[in-house]
Amino acid sequence: MSSATLRIRQFASDNYAGICPEAWEALAEANTGHVPSYGDDPWTAQAADHVRDLFETRSQIGFSPPRRSSRSNKRASSSESSTINK
Repeated sequence: MSSATLRIRQFASDNYAGICPEAWEALAEANTGHVPSYGDDPWTAQAADHVRDLFETRSQIGFSPPRRSSRSNKRASSSESSTINK
């Protein structure tokens, strides 16, 4: 491989790589029209239905927003474990 074709890749974060075409297409499809947010939308309902089908249950499914930082993850983990261990 010549040095002209050799590219250095970084894997320090998921922000380094582009999005795959399938995910980009799904985002473009979801990014149309106006719908309520925070779980009261057709995309969340469809995801909950998929989870119910996967686990063969009719339980209520809830999704938590992703944590914003490592610090908040550590804080949440420590508070969860301290609650569980009591």
